[in-house]
Amino acid sequence: MPMRVKNYHSAINGLVEINITDGTKTLDTHSCNYSYGSLQKILQKGLEEIESIDSVKHILILGLGGGSVIQTIREVFHSKAHITAVEIDRLMIDIAQQEFGIDRYAPLTIIHDDAIVFMQHSKQLYNLIIVDVFVQETIPEECLSADFLRRIAQSLTIGGTIIFNTMRDSIEKSTLDSLYDTFKNNGLSVRIIDRVDKTNTLILAKNFNTHSE
Repeated sequence: MPMRVKNYHSAINGLVEINITDGTKTLDTHSCNYSYGSLQKILQKGLEEIESIDSVKHILILGLGGGSVIQTIREVFHSKAHITAVEIDRLMIDIAQQEFGIDRYAPLTIIHDDAIVFMQHSKQLYNLIIVDVFVQETIPEECLSADFLRRIAQSLTIGGTIIFNTMRDSIEKSTLDSLYDTFKNNGLSVRIIDRVDKTNTLILAKNFNTHSE
């Protein structure tokens, strides 16, 4: 059983907990892991599917949480890419910095913003975009919209990849099919990795011919 270390209350994410689980410090809600637990393993599986990750120069992360995917990128894959992380919840940024020391993984830019708003104004192209946007177990509806997905697709370099994380119990198959079709309709090659850690489905979408760096 996790050992509770500290509680925080977020206006966006509700009660969040710092726990020690199997000797590891984790960030959790009452119903799911946010960082440094099963989620970290799930996103690592997605990263393992990226070819030539050593050549990735610019990474965008939508949904920082506690920042465990950044730790994975730096410590497991030894990537020196510049990482831009966008997080709507100021408390999550504070937790990532103060509880998990995320700032040590430079070059790193953390932006306090809504992912929807950020993508509406972003002009940068990225080699890798990780979408891990949840409130508790649910992806906000706006982050499943065709317009949002189109903007993400248009922000990829040639050869760039999107990793879009979903939870199997909180997303309808029809919504998953819609995500797949929308990325395909925007010129991306798409595949599904199902039952990651038995709980999640990852959508991997790659751009072969839309933009140049």
